[in-house]
Amino acid sequence: MYIENMDVYPVVQCWITTNKAAKTLYWSQPLVIIQNRYPSAMLNAWDGSLTIDEKNGTILSTMVGAGRKTANNTFEGVLMGDIAGSAGMDLDNKTGLGIYGFHDGAQSFGMNIDGTAFFGKAGRGRILIDGNESTIQSASYTLERRDSGMKIDLDDGWIDIIGAVKSEDREYAPAGSRIHLDIKEPFFYVESLKGNRLINIGNANPFNSDKVSDGYYLKSDNYAPTDFNFKDGEAAVDGEGMLLDLNDGAIDAFNLKITSKNLYLNSNPDLTKGEPYFVIKNNNGSNLLYVGEDKDGNSEFYLKTDPFTENVTGVKLDLSAGNFRLYTEKLTIDSAPNSSGKYMNIIGNSATDKNSTFTALSVAASGAVTFNNWVLSDGVMRG
Repeated sequence: MYIENMDVYPVVQCWITTNKAAKTLYWSQPLVIIQNRYPSAMLNAWDGSLTIDEKNGTILSTMVGAGRKTANNTFEGVLMGDIAGSAGMDLDNKTGLGIYGFHDGAQSFGMNIDGTAFFGKAGRGRILIDGNESTIQSASYTLERRDSGMKIDLDDGWIDIIGAVKSEDREYAPAGSRIHLDIKEPFFYVESLKGNRLINIGNANPFNSDKVSDGYYLKSDNYAPTDFNFKDGEAAVDGEGMLLDLNDGAIDAFNLKITSKNLYLNSNPDLTKGEPYFVIKNNNGSNLLYVGEDKDGNSEFYLKTDPFTENVTGVKLDLSAGNFRLYTEKLTIDSAPNSSGKYMNIIGNSATDKNSTFTALSVAASGAVTFNNWVLSDGVMRG
């Protein structure tokens, strides 16, 4: 007698043989091996019915409970075991194998044998935990419309938050705003109530693959690209909001305004208040570059040095007035001098006395021209 391994199950067989070449099967019986699954003999023998072992202080039952009944006949306490649908649980109560708590007749927490749990009564406030997937999330996050709630994935390292807002006619209204934080791209993004991506850090979007979301940028909810017109005399006619693109190093703002200690930039100034388009100041508060218009629409555009004092020192280029003024110790150029001023004045040093100077060239506002101490005035040269 020996055991022969079969394809389906082991059997015990008995053969009658006269030699190795000839043998006859005499008897065959399938072999069934039974092993206790649990170290407890009582647990192995339990058939699912109520069993009380007073000797060993053990009670086995499909369900046990402990708690109290309130004055209005509601149960407060804990149920443990097989909380089946036949126990009269409604749709707001979880059923299954585990430990479940009740408060004022409503299910308030549960820990299931499959490694999942929940805390809180049925509704938006309930928290769901899945130990198998290593996630924690709010009950509202699982709703089909997914307009609010939060989910944390502890294994993959991401957080997804969907906002909710209150309205007058509903306690909560569909919102669509979202904040997502991840250890893989996109690392971080924020979406508005309109579903527009306001902040995006990364180059992939697992939730809204149909949206243009790649890149590193910050933009306003109402952003629309500016249709800038390069033709002189024709203004941009389309655009709204602002986009800061960190990938391309670009800024698109239909109405851009920048204010700092030494810089002012405003693409839409209030001219009635004297606001300019562009100003650069030094630390002394002097305007070095000014671009603007007065309240009558007259252009004001100049570039100058600091210090600058008319007829004394410095350089100023006034494009709006068409004036150029340069005042140094030995050179004066003024395109619009007063009656006592000069259009040009060049001072030279004496060849024999370095401390002695003379007028090398001078063009006065009166029209007189002086060249090396010779004066041309009214068509007459005098020396």
